Amino acid sequence: MSAVLLKTQQRSFSVLFAKLATASSVDGNDPLKALKWGLDAYFWEGAHAIWGYEDEHTFDALMTWLFVMNARGWDYRHNSAQRERRRKELWFDDTKALWDAARAGARLLTHLRALPGIAFSDAAEGFARYTAPDGGLWTIDQEYRHYVRASRAVHVNDVLTDLDRHVENAYRDDYLRPLSRTWDDALRGMRTWDIAVPSSSGRIDSFHRLLVAGSHRRTVVIISDALRYEAGVELADKLRSLGRGAVSVNPWYTMLPSITAIGMAALLPQRELTLGVRGKDQVIVEADGQSTSGIDARRTILEDADGRAFTYEELKQDTIKVMRSKFKGTSAVYIYHDVIDATGDHAASESGTPDAVNRAIDELSALVSKLISADITRILVTADHGFLFQDSEPANDDTAKQGGVPRGRSISVKKRRGRPRRRHRPALRRHVPQGQPFQPPRHPTRAHQPDAATADRHDRPRDYVG
Repeated sequence: MSAVLLKTQQRSFSVLFAKLATASSVDGNDPLKALKWGLDAYFWEGAHAIWGYEDEHTFDALMTWLFVMNARGWDYRHNSAQRERRRKELWFDDTKALWDAARAGARLLTHLRALPGIAFSDAAEGFARYTAPDGGLWTIDQEYRHYVRASRAVHVNDVLTDLDRHVENAYRDDYLRPLSRTWDDALRGMRTWDIAVPSSSGRIDSFHRLLVAGSHRRTVVIISDALRYEAGVELADKLRSLGRGAVSVNPWYTMLPSITAIGMAALLPQRELTLGVRGKDQVIVEADGQSTSGIDARRTILEDADGRAFTYEELKQDTIKVMRSKFKGTSAVYIYHDVIDATGDHAASESGTPDAVNRAIDELSALVSKLISADITRILVTADHGFLFQDSEPANDDTAKQGGVPRGRSISVKKRRGRPRRRHRPALRRHVPQGQPFQPPRHPTRAHQPDAATADRHDRPRDYVG
């Protein structure tokens, strides 16, 4: 009967709890009012039998208790004896996936409801508001990514339908659209792509000069393609959990247009970047007249600056001893890691972006741990650009009207179409004739998130960039 009142065909306790949590997160009212004829007592019997909850019989009190218990590392399954006992009870179900999804959705919707609005006067204010350590807009992107990943782990047909819809609508209408409009307005007022940022931050074309060149310690730079700021913060948290040094995060901003070819070139040692086009739409970037396309070209540039370059794949199976030998006699090592962009940049796999972020964080933290064991005392983790992700297919008005006519010598437009629940990322790219120094467009047409987060980690001392 409870399932009928909550309009679900599923009758497990976890499903009913998730439906109640959804109702609470959406309208803020007491969801137990939906249970009539004494069925709320049946719900509390399930909460007691499965979770051992014995406090006040209000949904707010239950949610608070669950948050506190979860923060303490509580496992509601407790032990094998209880699990076996619960298998024989009506309410038994593995609630972890549903609880994770309901909690993530409730956190995101609560955050968006409390958001005072998205408005800033210029790019510097927007940069500061997005990257603020406490309550920065990056947390919304992170919460949304967590929700999408958690909701996909729930293999129950109808339980999250309402929450999915509310999360998608709120993320799009209350966050993405106003942020894009405000950021676009801020960029249209800029004549050059220079943002006033704190001294600990900068534009990534000064990355090598400011953070790598002249260092008295061997520096390893890990460039993870499309590791956006919020993912960098999560990586920094995971690195802190290693307990082998201090980690701090500093945001940097990428180049325009924010594409791999330009971002990767900007991170190399260089004084001037030139941008051209080969064929129909292949972007060619040169650093001081040298090609930057591909790992071999980047190796050549780095070797001229007493550096070396490797791909993650070339190092991941190496022992500590082999890794030490590869790094010997050089002042800087660049390691190129490509998981997120390799997944999100193709229509066939882009729906797997949230999982790719988690995989990237796991691989990067393991790589950093190995580097520490190889006696590397300065590690910088950064990115060439960030990414935007939306789980549902955007409406036509999300991409069709950009406001004004883009300016440039030539325009290349790529638009992906596909099934819902994929990331659709139309790209507008400005091409400059071969050999002409690159200048940012006067009228940018896309919002660009901060992507490179720097983290200093000291233990002997050691540094990270996340």
